[in-house]
Amino acid sequence: MLSASQFLTFWGKAQPAPGAAAAWHPVAYHLLDVAAVADRLLTVRRRSLERGARLLGVAPEDARRLLVTLAGLHDLG
Repeated sequence: MLSASQFLTFWGKAQPAPGAAAAWHPVAYHLLDVAAVADRLLTVRRRSLERGARLLGVAPEDARRLLVTLAGLHDLG
C-alpha cells in the first residue's frame, strides 16, 4: 500500500504557472479539484441535480454524493 507522500508523487493534469514550485500537479489534488467543482455545479444547478436523481431513481442528495464521488475517482485506474 502506498503512503500519502508516495501517492502525492503521481503526476496529475495541470499546467502550473511559469515559475511555480512544481512542474506538475499531483493526481490526488487534481481528483479533489474535480470533485469540488462537481459538487459546486450540482449545488448551483439544482434542477440538473434533480433530473439526474430522477434518472438514477434516488434522492437528490444521494445523487449528488454519488456523482461527486464518481467525479473524484475519474482518473484512477
